[in-house]
Amino acid sequence: MRLLLFLLILLWSDSILLSQTFELEAIGGPRSVSILSLSRSPETMLFAGTSRGVFRSSDGGREWTLSGFGTRSITSLLALDDSTILARVADEDLHRSSDGGQNWINTNFNGTVLALALGAERKIFCATDDGLYASDDDGLSWRLLGLQGTTIASLQLRSDGLILAGTGEGQPSFRSSNGGADWFAMELPDSRIRSLVFAGGERALAVTDTELFVSEDAGQSWSIGSLQSFGFNTLYYQGNGRVWASSVEGLQYSPDDGETWLQTELRDALLLALSHNYNDELLAGSFTGGIARSADEGQSWETSNGGFPFALIDKLAFSADGAVIGAGAGAMYRSANGSASWQLQRDMQASIFSLVRAPNGDMYAGTALAGAWRSQDEGLTWQQTNTPPFAVVSALAVSGAGHVYAGMANGIFRSSDEGDSWMLIGLQGTSIFALALTPSGTLFAAPLDGGLQRSLNGGASWQQLNFNDELTTPVYKIVNSQDGVIYIATRTGLYRSDDNGDNWQRIGPVSGDVAAAGLALNSQGTLFFSTGSIFNTWLSYDGGQQWQRIGKETQEEELVTSLEVAPDGYVYAATLGYGLYRSGRTSTGLANREIRAEA
Repeated sequence: MRLLLFLLILLWSDSILLSQTFELEAIGGPRSVSILSLSRSPETMLFAGTSRGVFRSSDGGREWTLSGFGTRSITSLLALDDSTILARVADEDLHRSSDGGQNWINTNFNGTVLALALGAERKIFCATDDGLYASDDDGLSWRLLGLQGTTIASLQLRSDGLILAGTGEGQPSFRSSNGGADWFAMELPDSRIRSLVFAGGERALAVTDTELFVSEDAGQSWSIGSLQSFGFNTLYYQGNGRVWASSVEGLQYSPDDGETWLQTELRDALLLALSHNYNDELLAGSFTGGIARSADEGQSWETSNGGFPFALIDKLAFSADGAVIGAGAGAMYRSANGSASWQLQRDMQASIFSLVRAPNGDMYAGTALAGAWRSQDEGLTWQQTNTPPFAVVSALAVSGAGHVYAGMANGIFRSSDEGDSWMLIGLQGTSIFALALTPSGTLFAAPLDGGLQRSLNGGASWQQLNFNDELTTPVYKIVNSQDGVIYIATRTGLYRSDDNGDNWQRIGPVSGDVAAAGLALNSQGTLFFSTGSIFNTWLSYDGGQQWQRIGKETQEEELVTSLEVAPDGYVYAATLGYGLYRSGRTSTGLANREIRAEA
């Protein structure tokens, strides 16, 4: 009788488990949005083109209200006044609103819009992948102005009809002194122009990926300027000699028309949009999330994200007591109640590329140009470590003995004193994208330009591994189980090695190229893998032989940026702009038969 009762209880408890879904469910997160473009109307309004629609602000950018296209990215934006707006929707046509963004019509403009600019007498100029177009009726109709067959990546206008057009494609950039009727190739030392501005007087500035060029005669001749960078994004002229340049090093400021430059405290590597409001405050919009605002020429910054309703967490870690630590938009957040509410712990003002928890409970975060940071109190406070100046730390791993390994833009570094000092140990000159350290001490590193490297001696020497006969395939994530199995998520799928990387076999739920973004293991060896979106997220109980989908189909394509397992076994997924997801139950203590029962 007792045996029968025990079996009934066991069957009842199993039925409860089986009735609880393991699917990933949205749980929210702190809020922001990717800023792709900014436009100030000649009247009072500011408009932001974001990864989730067009927003408008009537108070200088402090609070924002959705004006349209709430599910689509806006790559180019131009406000003719507070009511008339043009917006290029990603992968779609150019749209127009005449009521401040409440309603939109398709202009049926043919061509890929790359930039929009407003000239004298409300003439609109549209740079495309097939020349320059103009409209004299607020965007209702368009005519080819010139440069047909040329991809125009950047555009700058002056009120007297002077136009500069940067191609960005290795073709000559062009200049017109009569509103586009005639064009002449500019003699730039490098023709791959990313951004152009007119400064004071006859001075013009242009940037390529790595160089600043200066013209003293409105674009007729050019020389190399005084500013260099690893990669420029955009230029912006605020007036009165003030020029701003965003790059992977953050935001630089010139008070004298680009003659001399100062590095600001805003270190975000993905500032794509710059503008200023009617209080003369600068606004800097970031792809990694939100807008920063400065009223003192870049000396101090405040966030201006009020009203943006979308999530910004894209990296995750967990404290010993179960708190969720989230990184995104240059800041560190913490939730002690399962993501119901969040507290900002530290604004690092730099893109956060990696986040790990060490075996002793310390946490480390790698950033762009602000080096590595450390928390010794479960993510409550963060201190900058002594990485080299302006270090880009894209990957981190920590050994049981406390050695911290950092993959940087110029090799792999190690610290044996919790980040107080660092030493280059290998792959000098190589930019590292991912790192992993096995319990036996083997180091695996994925260079940014592809492939996989292994060191068996603490980084003293390295060997290139061949997992798919293509030595340059990008590797996105490396994880290892406690019993020595290595898994790598790559552009061509998921691979497994049972002999410390000597031999590999392809596994996984899908075939062909994938946008592999998430890979994680729980304490029992259950494998979790995302091939890009929440819907395409899977688990395997048997090392990758059988798979079950755990992501449900949603209305949006939420790109998974991080997949992690909490100490209690719950699976978390961070997405780009759509918040956090969590499994409906814990992943520990489940048998392989349960996956088959749920399938």
